[in-house]
Amino acid sequence: MAAPSDLWKEKTEGAVLISSVTLAEAGVLAAVTIPAGYKDIVFTLTGRTVDVAVNDHIYLEINGDTALGNYSQEASWISGSVYDADEYMSGSNVISRFLGSTTAAGSAAGWQSALTCTFPDYSNSTLYKTWIVQSGHFRPGAATNSKGHLFHGFGNWENIAAITSIKALTFSGSNWACETTMSVWGMK
Repeated sequence: MAAPSDLWKEKTEGAVLISSVTLAEAGVLAAVTIPAGYKDIVFTLTGRTVDVAVNDHIYLEINGDTALGNYSQEASWISGSVYDADEYMSGSNVISRFLGSTTAAGSAAGWQSALTCTFPDYSNSTLYKTWIVQSGHFRPGAATNSKGHLFHGFGNWENIAAITSIKALTFSGSNWACETTMSVWGMK
């Protein structure tokens, strides 16, 4: 059996950084252009929003497509000690593009969220595109409540076109906070 470090090397060998943006001030994360030539695409996001709430939600836009009917999702999450699962089928609402929650400005300073989303076979021209996402954050409020929120989801973009751009948006419409980072990797 291979050592854990060998397995990690095997999984990340051939990864090519396509884009990495860290905001110098609060703002919008621009859509990242995805070139051809990779097997899979992985994007990561760490940060928080400037929304006044304790948490905000992250959602996805592929190739500039905002039509809710083109996205669907299955998801499960744990918030504190509560487990829940939902299904958001095409056209139900923006939650069909949900990637998890993020810490917002109403949380104590220093807290952020983390997200990893993988698009296997992103350029296949005969099948809908799928994603697998895992994200989490703590949402400490003014009190000592530091309830965590762990999210796992699987979604579909119901289009056979290759993915050529990815954008991470906030549900509230608020800007991402300073030092939020989004990176996109191509996997050979």
